[in-house]
Amino acid sequence: MLCRASVVTRILLLAAVATAAAAAAAAAAAAGKDGGGPPDLTGSIKMPAGFDAKDIPASAMDEIQNVMKEAMSKSAGAEGIGENVSAFTAAVDWGEGWIRALLAHHVLLLVLMVTTRARYYHQCAIFGWICTLVWGAERINDACKTRWQSFSKQNYFDKNGIFMSGVLSAPLLLIGFVQLVITLRRSADLLVEVKKHEFKEAAKKKGKEATKKKTGGAAAEAKKDK
Repeated sequence: MLCRASVVTRILLLAAVATAAAAAAAAAAAAGKDGGGPPDLTGSIKMPAGFDAKDIPASAMDEIQNVMKEAMSKSAGAEGIGENVSAFTAAVDWGEGWIRALLAHHVLLLVLMVTTRARYYHQCAIFGWICTLVWGAERINDACKTRWQSFSKQNYFDKNGIFMSGVLSAPLLLIGFVQLVITLRRSADLLVEVKKHEFKEAAKKKGKEATKKKTGGAAAEAKKDK
């Protein structure tokens, strides 16, 4: 019991330290936004004598880390996402020739996909091109990472491929999604047309049968009269 109580106490102490560290980081971020310097955090977090984080079970450490990650993700929120997008757009020089060419490629591909939406083989070729580029995005990023000086002013190509995902894969996937929506709509319209044709054919068939019955009945009555 004493051993368990000691472990629980240490876990609570570590959680308190983590909470204090998160609060201190939030205060430092707020101070940085206000234009002031970061607050002095020296001595604000003190560990009790004899405390050793190695004594805490791994499962408890994982749980504490999950709580900290959840708290940090909640603190980021939509504002953090907006700031990341703004930082991304500000860091990229959109005036570079190859970036403009890449954006023009996306626009041209979208226009081509919309204008040839009624042509099956054209749509298959566009879909295959999209799949090929998205599948090879990682290899393209690796190749550009080693040769970026020959066509770019700065190295945008990190090992995680964030830039390549933002300017290549994401627009292509969006175009593919638009193509899927158009294809589904055309399929639904085609199904409606097929059903209309079937109803018309059924109505014509019924009309012919009714006409045959009328002519047959009239002929039989004429024979009886004779």
